[in-house]
Amino acid sequence: MDMEFTFYYLSTGQWIAIAVFCAASLVAAARILRRAGLSVWWSIFLVIPLVNVIALWALAYSRWPAVDGPRASSPSRIDVRPTS
Repeated sequence: MDMEFTFYYLSTGQWIAIAVFCAASLVAAARILRRAGLSVWWSIFLVIPLVNVIALWALAYSRWPAVDGPRASSPSRIDVRPTS
């Protein structure tokens, strides 16, 4: 059997296991992203090879709104009123 054709010879049970694992990964990623305050659509990148690694690094080093809080767009928008 050639190595290039072995992917097509998976049994039905193996295909079901792969589908269940992918679905569970997508659901888990969507819940984590929702808690972080990010779009759940980022979880789609989990199923694309190499893109999933890049997306993971992008998410790891990006700002998470639920954790970091809202960001002021400029320093002039910060309310600095004296307390009297």
